[in-house]
Amino acid sequence: MGNAPHSLHIGPRKMPALAQALSLHARRAADDSAAHVHQLFKRKKNFAAREPGVILVFCIVGTIALLLVGLFIHKKLAARRARTQS
Repeated sequence: MGNAPHSLHIGPRKMPALAQALSLHARRAADDSAAHVHQLFKRKKNFAAREPGVILVFCIVGTIALLLVGLFIHKKLAARRARTQS
């Protein structure tokens, strides 16, 4: 047991090189992961800044739609009030 070579024993000279290689591999994996996440979330420019006309039309159409829905609800409530009063 004293002089038998261990398969798990790593010599003192090999340990720093192994740790350095593992560390380098971990850093590369982390850098690749960070670059991948950055590529997913990267935005070149804001859509609203590029296309202000589209946003203006969207706001106008949205406002008209809200007004029409409000007018429809108002007419239905007025009809209900007229029925309950008569």
